[in-house]
Amino acid sequence: MIIDTKKSDGRVQIQKQDQEETNTTSATTKKLDDGISGYGFSHGGNGYNGGFSEMKREGKNVFDLGEKAYWLTVMFNVVTWQYCFMGTAGMVFLTGGVCMTALMAVNVLGGVIVYGDNFGGIKVVSTLLCVWGFSSYLYGMYKKMEEEKKKKESSIEKLINSDDDHQQEQQEFVEMTEIVTPNA
Repeated sequence: MIIDTKKSDGRVQIQKQDQEETNTTSATTKKLDDGISGYGFSHGGNGYNGGFSEMKREGKNVFDLGEKAYWLTVMFNVVTWQYCFMGTAGMVFLTGGVCMTALMAVNVLGGVIVYGDNFGGIKVVSTLLCVWGFSSYLYGMYKKMEEEKKKKESSIEKLINSDDDHQQEQQEFVEMTEIVTPNA
């Protein structure tokens, strides 16, 4: 994104804004909005249905480690889940869903292995598409890195060649000065 700004002397200065910073800010802001909305709705529902009084009773009578440990556990879980959801949303948003594609295949296979789910036609097609998409992404990244490596090598080679030309010019200059200026 290009931003034009005018300086006090009338000149126009062109600045390039970092796209990654904008994306990170957008993802964080969206997730923060989701978290605040969820917080408000869940607390409203708990207040309306008497959930808080039930939590007090559970902390005093049911939780074995005491009321203080109960509330510390609840708060720790709240904060941990918020970090978890923020990180997941940020990763999905910033990677364009590539990581989610890989995780979907692992999710399906995990359900089949751990819970003994039926690995029917829809799950087979879903898993194959996820693996194919993720493999295509990895191959594309491999090709992109290969191109960048070739560009880097060619630029280094050009730099070395220009340095050799510069050294040859210096040697010619030294020889010319020796011809013009006799040794004393």
